[in-house]
Amino acid sequence: MEYRIIEHGDSRYITVPQFEEMGLKVMFTTRSMDMGRKTAKSMENVAEGFRKVFSAMELEKAPHFFMDQVHSDIVIEINSNEEGIPHPLGRLLGEGDAMVTRLRGTALSTTFADCVPVVLFDTRNKVHANIHSGWKGTLAKVTEKALIRMVESYGSNPSDIAAIIGPHIGFSDFEIGEDVFSLFRDEFGEGNIRYEALDNGKYHLDLGDLVARMLTGRGIPKDEILQIDLSTYSEPGLLHSYRRDRGDFGLMCMVTSCTQDVLDKGEANEGF
Repeated sequence: MEYRIIEHGDSRYITVPQFEEMGLKVMFTTRSMDMGRKTAKSMENVAEGFRKVFSAMELEKAPHFFMDQVHSDIVIEINSNEEGIPHPLGRLLGEGDAMVTRLRGTALSTTFADCVPVVLFDTRNKVHANIHSGWKGTLAKVTEKALIRMVESYGSNPSDIAAIIGPHIGFSDFEIGEDVFSLFRDEFGEGNIRYEALDNGKYHLDLGDLVARMLTGRGIPKDEILQIDLSTYSEPGLLHSYRRDRGDFGLMCMVTSCTQDVLDKGEANEGF
């Protein structure tokens, strides 16, 4: 599997064509727009950003679900188009950092800057998860818990699941102190994390590698996991980064949608 950087209108996006061939549309926005409800200049700008994304993905009529992300291990199941509460951007599900659904023709979105965006897709049962995994969420195993939910609630078999670990802060850019490093060492064991001890008493830690280890440890084939090799911190011309830009940072979003042949004519994005 491989990713592509494409242009649609005045914006650039990252896509994974092989996933769409399997039945799941996946698109990552870039620095072309700020998709954060709290970081963008206005809600109108965010709404316009989603209009552009949905146009690029041909999802103009898809119901849109999103969460109040809180760096947690909370997994939310979406089993009907009436979940959550109406919002100008679609339907707000409340606090959480992972969504799982078997609904087709719906759009799920999470926002991120340096955190790890993760997609899980059951290619047989067409169940998928859209996950936001920052360092706190990674420590809390939010991706592993979303996978477990797919198995327990929807009958997914890990051997049928393909995954994407999207752009996030890279190994050599993610520097943490002993206090945070010790949390990962205690939770996962020193031999199960990729890290580098630095001369200044701090550490580099590979969050993407840790997420991948969780997935393979739960039975997802290693060759079915695509790790997009773009560090948000090291790509200032392409991607937002909180650690790099600090007070002037923005957010990207990851949108996923399991495709269906025809959307019901009555379905539409609320607020669009």
